[in-house]
Amino acid sequence: MKELFYSTILLLFIHTIGHTQKPHPCGTAPVKTPWLKKYQQNPQAFRGAKDSMLLVPMTIHSVGSDNGGSHFSTQRILDAFCTLNEDFEQAGIQFFIKDEIRIINNSAINSHTDYYLGGRYMNEMADTNSINTFIVSNPAGNCGYNIFWSHMMLGKNCAGPDDHTWSHEVGHHFQLPHPFFGWENGQTWDDSTPPNFSSPAPEYVTTNYTQFFYEWAEDTIIVDTAYVEKVDGSNCHESADGFCDTKPDYIANRWNCNADSLSSTMQTDPNGEKFQSDGSLIMSYSDDRCANRFSDEQIATMRAFLLEQKQAVFRTPVTPLAAVEEPIEMIYPSNAEAVPFNSVEFQWEPVANATDYMLQVSRLPTFPQYNVNERLTSNSFTTNDLELDKTYYWRVRAFNNFSTCLPWSPVQNFTTSEISAVAKIDNLNELTVYPSILKSGNSFSLRIESSESISGQIQILDTNGKLMLSQKMNHLAGEQTYAFATDNFRKGMYLVGLMTENGRVFRKLIVE
Repeated sequence: MKELFYSTILLLFIHTIGHTQKPHPCGTAPVKTPWLKKYQQNPQAFRGAKDSMLLVPMTIHSVGSDNGGSHFSTQRILDAFCTLNEDFEQAGIQFFIKDEIRIINNSAINSHTDYYLGGRYMNEMADTNSINTFIVSNPAGNCGYNIFWSHMMLGKNCAGPDDHTWSHEVGHHFQLPHPFFGWENGQTWDDSTPPNFSSPAPEYVTTNYTQFFYEWAEDTIIVDTAYVEKVDGSNCHESADGFCDTKPDYIANRWNCNADSLSSTMQTDPNGEKFQSDGSLIMSYSDDRCANRFSDEQIATMRAFLLEQKQAVFRTPVTPLAAVEEPIEMIYPSNAEAVPFNSVEFQWEPVANATDYMLQVSRLPTFPQYNVNERLTSNSFTTNDLELDKTYYWRVRAFNNFSTCLPWSPVQNFTTSEISAVAKIDNLNELTVYPSILKSGNSFSLRIESSESISGQIQILDTNGKLMLSQKMNHLAGEQTYAFATDNFRKGMYLVGLMTENGRVFRKLIVE
């Protein structure tokens, strides 16, 4: 006969579950840490008020298979990271990507079923001076999980731009339980009494924690209890998650909310009071379109935990980079332009505050596959890997490690041909348009300086590739200025430059 053991403090929690086709929302152990228990006894003794923005470094580990496949793409990481920061802005907490995204090729971790294996591996690979997230294909059959003695696993299938799983697991990492804490295993530890939400809930529920221990006694069952939260708030401090501004919630499986972000399932508290769960809480199991916030008490807890227990992440003072918000202006190739297939140079205007760019080129405008997929630190790139007489589509994204939310540029297309030209001209020392911003009808100048004579054409194109002007040019060595009117120019951006048999160079002109 198995021994029954009641436990109130869990020092190590681990469990193994099989992978299912539909991931379980969260595999974090349903426990309250000693720190959280201490905090909730006297929150006023901790510093948790939103008196400043906390800048937190995040080390991101992208895990793939042994052969280097199945990695979460950089663009999807940027999207998910944007959502994470949007979710935590309300808490006065902002994350930045520390250093480069770490690439790991390990099939056993990329798809694993053993929490202990995952936690031990994360401890081995983690950066000790930041918060760590490992992005994998299968985090033990869940969308994600956090191990309090280790770090976070995040499933790729649950890390889209509209998913809040990453924020949910970071909330766990910062000590937040589920609002339905205690109901994770149903109403009783052995499922002998399944929940009946139409009847009054019991005063407390029991949970079987045996599976959260590693190498525990084989014949021991470890059971703990949690008081059930009441609608009148009379026991809110000692029941469920211990927060009085997160209302009762007994639903421990994924659920859809109504237009008011409430559950369709009506539940009954121990006093017989009917209620619906609050789906706006990120720590609930409501679907992602409902979840959008942390409560004030949850925010104070996370900030207090960071300031007291994660001092190492603030060890190095950080000056945040300004947000990347300026629209991307693409220069070359212009839309529908024919370009030399054997040397295509892509150019776009530098974006304020951006340190990195993503450049993608594809045969299809939806970019299901890429002919070019590059992360760059400059605003140009040249490739000789495109095929002749094909139409391609290209786009650019700008970001820095603090700001990843700027969307892709508009998609432009070009065709490859036998043209033997490159986006540069030998012996051209300077090409300047001034003023580069002017009112329609005013004139501008093009100043050319070269070390040798240059023959060719001065061209002006709009952003659709339409030729507005083409003028022959025989420029002698030295400096010369050419003036042009804009009487027939509509408001917008234009490209002004030189086309020679040795290459081409363009500069931007804005007509207001």
